[in-house]
Amino acid sequence: MDLSMSALLNNYGERMRRLALYEPLMSLQNKNTKDNNNRKIDMYDLGLLTLLFFFENKLLRKRETGVDELSNFLNQMTHERISLDKQGYDKVATEIIRAFRPQSGKRLTKTFYDWENGREETVFFSILKAGKSDIVVNKQYYELDEDGLELIFSTREYFSEYQLSINQMLLRKQLEKGEFVNALRQIDEMNINVATLKDRIIRIKNEVSRNVISDKVFKRYKELIEDIHARLVREGREFEELRGFVDNAVKNMKYDVINEKDEKIYNSALKVSKELELVHVEHNGLLHESIKIQTSTLKAAKDAFYYVGVESFNFNNELASKAVTEPLNLEQIKLLAKPFFMLEKAEIWSPLSVFMPQRVLNKNDDEVNMGFVTLSEQEEEKELRRTEKIFESIMSVCLKHLSEDNTILISELVREMKKAEDGDMLNSRYFYDFWIVLHQLCPIDISLQDKDQTHSTLVGVINLVRDGYRTMTVTERNDIVYIDERFSISNMEMKLEELYEL
Repeated sequence: MDLSMSALLNNYGERMRRLALYEPLMSLQNKNTKDNNNRKIDMYDLGLLTLLFFFENKLLRKRETGVDELSNFLNQMTHERISLDKQGYDKVATEIIRAFRPQSGKRLTKTFYDWENGREETVFFSILKAGKSDIVVNKQYYELDEDGLELIFSTREYFSEYQLSINQMLLRKQLEKGEFVNALRQIDEMNINVATLKDRIIRIKNEVSRNVISDKVFKRYKELIEDIHARLVREGREFEELRGFVDNAVKNMKYDVINEKDEKIYNSALKVSKELELVHVEHNGLLHESIKIQTSTLKAAKDAFYYVGVESFNFNNELASKAVTEPLNLEQIKLLAKPFFMLEKAEIWSPLSVFMPQRVLNKNDDEVNMGFVTLSEQEEEKELRRTEKIFESIMSVCLKHLSEDNTILISELVREMKKAEDGDMLNSRYFYDFWIVLHQLCPIDISLQDKDQTHSTLVGVINLVRDGYRTMTVTERNDIVYIDERFSISNMEMKLEELYEL
């Protein structure tokens, strides 16, 4: 495959700008600064400590950080290795700050030849910037600029671990813009990321088989593999979304090919779809490999670790001879032998046994029927008529206390019943069942109720109001009526509509 010069030199200027960020640190490495014992001070090392110092202060929102604060920090960090007094540390702190921010206040520059554009370019960057100042004591404070933050972030292992996720994000942006040619370049980089990750997984698999010699090491490898698996699952979902996006784009472009330019873009989209599928297949293979490591390799390593311990244990040397040859008392021998005792066995009663099928016998050894009690048809009819009579009595009390507009509230009814001789009804469950049944069945059209209805508890209630009223409604209110310590019920309003209204 021929080299693509445009792809090779893509973003050349931006790459040079990122490399230029390290030049202030490199300039510190060339300084020949010595301490009081005439030993050379590693200014490159102190430069990185300075960046971390300003970064931590930025996180803590401490804006008053200058030469004095940096000098005290370096003294605290390096006094065991570097022999300097307060004045010496102040001089070192000043040199480092001047390297990151020139005394002139101008930004740092880097001039280079941009091979992508074919001309000489100059980039400007700033590691530290001037913050607030104290005119009274003539002190200037500094803080990290945006380029300084970028330099700090580049020193951490973000890119090696999350490079594939970053490339997926960039690929999505390129696909959304329709940049299919650049997308092919991004997929090539993703191929490299997948191959690198594959080598890493194979190396870890081999290391697990060789290096698991303790439970601590096993747990460390287990956490590492679980982290890799979680990342592969997340990246796999992103691959699914990207493939769906590309497939939809190809389908939509298929019918819009008009000229040669459209055909070129369509072919690029087809190539992106094909290459993305190949990368996805390779990535899926890594996901299956991580599952295999979790289920088989780790288990095999743990079993091997266990059996190595079992085989290396000699009962006679480790236990028998030690107990016989050494003058151990009875308690010490018990502690020595305790790990090899069997678990204690005991017969206990489980509470779950009450749910097991059981035979219940009486004194004569006759089996007792433990089924639910059921009523005969005659007893059911008798209970129905009894409930009907009680409901009719309660309805009579309600009619007695109806207001002028033919309404009554439970709260008002209870108050009147407690004053009269009907208060005993409030102690019966039937009073509350009466209101619940009415509320469920209302509105009731009284004129349509059958007189010969025999299987209803409301026969007596309907007969009381049949001649004077047309409909009955029971509406629930928001408040609750508390009768006594035993009973309470939501307040309801009964309304009867007269048969003939003027």
